[in-house]
Amino acid sequence: MNMQKACDTQYHLPLIAKPLDTHNARSWRCTAIAVSNNIDVAKACRDQYTPQTVAVVLDEHNAYSWRCRH
Repeated sequence: MNMQKACDTQYHLPLIAKPLDTHNARSWRCTAIAVSNNIDVAKACRDQYTPQTVAVVLDEHNAYSWRCRH
């Protein structure tokens, strides 16, 4: 899953996708100086693939373990 694309699509602002904690899969945020917005990973999968695609986290302790499943 492309988290940067999710930030671009969901917020239409110059934000950077990054996890607050690389050991927490649910810590992804779209950030800028003094701004931090949650990433809707389910919406990111649907936007990047098909409306039926779902977001799956393989390891709650790994921010990079998100996958989109069709």
